[in-house]
Amino acid sequence: LLGTRPFTVALRMRVSFRNQAESEYTLAGSPEQVQEQLRAYQQAGMSYAVIHFEAESQGEREQAMRTFAREVMPAFND
Repeated sequence: LLGTRPFTVALRMRVSFRNQAESEYTLAGSPEQVQEQLRAYQQAGMSYAVIHFEAESQGEREQAMRTFAREVMPAFND
């Protein structure tokens, strides 16, 4: 079924830059803490993640996306 395609593991998770996780599937904390949590999933075999940004408003969601792009994603450009 997979042929020559690599095996992938995808996780759907939430990201919140607040200090408290809303659920067990929420990466929460500072950008550095979110990096560490994502790295742990990556080391466990995760190939990619589908991210949902927790927010009270659209503006807050957009800010979280910018923070993620600027402060978390560069750590995974390998």
